[in-house]
Amino acid sequence: FLFINHTLFTHNDSGGEPALHSIDTGNGTLLRTVYIGNATNRDWEDISADASYTYIADIGNNNGSRQDLRIYKIANHQLFVNGQDTIFADTISFSYSDQTNFAPNPRATNFDAEALIVKRDSLYIFTKNWLNGRTNVYKLPKTAGSYIAEKTDSINTQAFITGADYDSTSNSLVLT
Repeated sequence: FLFINHTLFTHNDSGGEPALHSIDTGNGTLLRTVYIGNATNRDWEDISADASYTYIADIGNNNGSRQDLRIYKIANHQLFVNGQDTIFADTISFSYSDQTNFAPNPRATNFDAEALIVKRDSLYIFTKNWLNGRTNVYKLPKTAGSYIAEKTDSINTQAFITGADYDSTSNSLVLT
């Protein structure tokens, strides 16, 4: 979920439409669906935003074999243009700096991820490590392009991280 300008946005997980849905927070009804015309929803996991852009993380990788990991970047104002049901995103494509083996290995990899945050000028991905119960932290620029995600840390969470949120006001990070 994402809350921008008093509006709640959500999306479907893997295989769903490449779309964001705005929800009325008072009664839970669907207000609008905005399609991302140049995106696919291979395995959308998390959504995050800064003051100007929304980032959709197509980073699910249960088998550890994906070589098309990406984050879609959308200008926030596009989500609120009346009568515009299809918008277009910039793409941030990436691979992990320390992944060399892409042979499918279902639920036995450290390169699956479900959590994304925006902090200052960077995006941070938190992995769901099936092999060691840790989360690896990878950093990417917020600019469209192709990158190798830099591993910045590994945290002994002793749990699978499936969501993250960062509050810049309090400089607080929450992992779930």
